[in-house]
Amino acid sequence: MNRNAIGFTQVKATLRGAGVSLPDRCQKNTSRTTRNPGIAARSIASHRWCYLDPGSRAIESETLTGDVVVKRKTLVFCSVIAAMSPAVWADSLFDGTWRPEYPQKASPGQKHDITELKNGVYECRSCTPPYTIQADGMDYPVKNNPDYDARNVKIVDAQTITKSVKKGGSVVFESKVTAGADGTSLTELQTIYGMTSHPFVVRMRSKRVGAPPSGSHAVAGEWQQLDFDMPNNDEDTTLKVEGDTLSMSDKMGRSFKARLDGTDAPYSGTPEFTSVSVKLVDSHTIEELDKSDGKVLKITRWVVTPDGKTIHARFDDTHGRIQEQDGHKLP
Repeated sequence: MNRNAIGFTQVKATLRGAGVSLPDRCQKNTSRTTRNPGIAARSIASHRWCYLDPGSRAIESETLTGDVVVKRKTLVFCSVIAAMSPAVWADSLFDGTWRPEYPQKASPGQKHDITELKNGVYECRSCTPPYTIQADGMDYPVKNNPDYDARNVKIVDAQTITKSVKKGGSVVFESKVTAGADGTSLTELQTIYGMTSHPFVVRMRSKRVGAPPSGSHAVAGEWQQLDFDMPNNDEDTTLKVEGDTLSMSDKMGRSFKARLDGTDAPYSGTPEFTSVSVKLVDSHTIEELDKSDGKVLKITRWVVTPDGKTIHARFDDTHGRIQEQDGHKLP
């Protein structure tokens, strides 16, 4: 689960202008939900479930305006916890490993990716800002970007290219883009480093819009993202309630152990959060506040169905962006 909580989408954006776009997944169609192209990978990573910042595609799905994308109560706890017997906690509905639903469909209004690759030169026209680079596998400097300082594009064969960006010589994002044999489909595998203890992979699928540009590489043209998923199930999240304490860990390496009374506890495995507090709203609901230096960055509410098989997550980034996603308990 995007651990922004169950691993839900928050992996979106961290590397702006890298020509990376993460999918607009898990977005709720409400007036409060606004699309932020530049926050993709952070979304997935930040949501524990919806990881890649919600809403965008990762690095070179140029959809997110070129951002590298491309991120897992309220006063009842103490009394409720005290009233519950050890038997209740021994059989907590939250206990188990939860996997978010995939694939997630892309937002209908998401910006299309537009690229050109001809005569060994790659151009991202939909990125913000647009850029042009030799597709020769060499690192080229990028100025005035706090997230990365070098970019690399390489032609692998007639159907495939790779892309990456680096910071201080270390890869922070890499992508493999492959066009289908019929030229109408595109699959991109994005690997994001540094947002969590372990790298995670996002897979995006797109369809061609219009005719392919004449004389160009198969990946060139205009592409509309269809859906995305996490092929390695990196957002799987394990929850365990023991006494008055909730423990969380996920495959990305994020974890915490916090009392269910709203007091702060350390959050490990990601530079995005330094602490967390959780509260028991009722026997089916927990509210989680993810913080950095005491400031609340994300509010997540987890609700488990009475049969204990499905969990619903609602993510609030405190800036009006709401994301929602369901997950299911693994056997």
